[in-house]
Formats: sequence, C-alpha cells, structure tokens
Amino acid sequence: MPADALAWYRADLTTCENATHALRVLQFRRRVESGKATERTEDHEVLKHLLLSATEARSLRSTGEKLVPAPPKLAGLLAKAVTGSMKKPAA
Repeated sequence: MPADALAWYRADLTTCENATHALRVLQFRRRVESGKATERTEDHEVLKHLLLSATEARSLRSTGEKLVPAPPKLAGLLAKAVTGSMKKPAA
C-alpha cells in the first residue's frame, strides 16, 4: 500500500480444520481531519464469511503471493552467516 493512499482493501482467507475456506474483505480508510489525511484509519467490513472451494482458495492464495512478495528467509541468511559463506568486508 502506498504511504499516501487514502483507502485500501485487505482480504483475509482462513481455512478451518474441516477444510472449509472462508474469505473476509475489509476496507480501510485513512481519516481526514481539517482537510488533511491522518495516520489514523477506520475499517469497514465489506464481505464476511464467503465460502470458497479448495480450488478458489488456492487461486486466491497464489494471486496474493504474486502481488505481495514473501520476505527474505531469515533462517537462510543466518545459516550463511554462521557457516561463513557470506563475504566478509575487507579491512
């Protein structure tokens, strides 16, 4: 989300133990006071408990992963640092 965005959506996909997939969508809006956007936000539930098939849930997760790249794996970086395989700065 851009820092200057006034509104954005968040989709929460949950999977229960019985393999039921449910989607919830929230809209967030940055509060505007005296004509200026503030850091405070308000949220509004747009969609609640939309049941999805396993195929639809997989597709939605795949799309989300493409839009929001996963953070670097810290464990891999730590392993390289411990084994000394990372280049050390020249003195």
